[in-house]
Amino acid sequence: MEISNLTVLVPSTDSQIKATKTTTPSDDVKADQTFGISIATNNYRPLSDEQFEARSEKIGAMMLKIQEQGETNSPTQKFYRSMDKALEAINQQAPGLKDKHWDFSVDEAGDIVLKDTEELTEEEQSLIIDTLTKYGVNTNAADYADDMIFITEMDRSEFGVSNNIGQYNITRENFSEIIDMKQLYEDSNTVDREHSGHPMLVKFAMQLGAKAESTYKIVYEKPAPITYV
Repeated sequence: MEISNLTVLVPSTDSQIKATKTTTPSDDVKADQTFGISIATNNYRPLSDEQFEARSEKIGAMMLKIQEQGETNSPTQKFYRSMDKALEAINQQAPGLKDKHWDFSVDEAGDIVLKDTEELTEEEQSLIIDTLTKYGVNTNAADYADDMIFITEMDRSEFGVSNNIGQYNITRENFSEIIDMKQLYEDSNTVDREHSGHPMLVKFAMQLGAKAESTYKIVYEKPAPITYV
């Protein structure tokens, strides 16, 4: 089986290039298709062998990072454990506070940023921040943010575009505006989290889809009709 006209979007002004590439589907190509990068059309620049190799390396690095989230010492698993301890401590000091409507994230410096605090007093806000920090939730959340940003960046092709998680503009600068860490924890808490970081990654992607800008999304164009001579 062959894949004809295998091409990838190049976000540039040079939109009149109509070269194509025919190749036997390797693991690199299949992985590229899995993540929605390869599309068949004209007005796009084909991948060279070097670009295929580079793309394969990026996908490999991304998949490795995803798999690592299920390991005991991964940022995801450390975050789960620190949240367990912090919420238990909050509940002991102020029963019912952990169940009130509030959330948090981490800023670029790795500090806790409380969100949705309308139901909280200033004392309750201070208690939450101090307790989360005491149990290292801020540090683990910051490490988690670094890993998730790495995954989104690796999902983008060598031309900087993606049709999946990599399409979203997420950085350490805007992370706290987009991601709600308590919601991630609660949504993933009932899943078999000890053996996989995937549930939290799925919830992370859902929050990206709801709040982040699709700055790096692939834009499809209708192929020009084929003219037979």
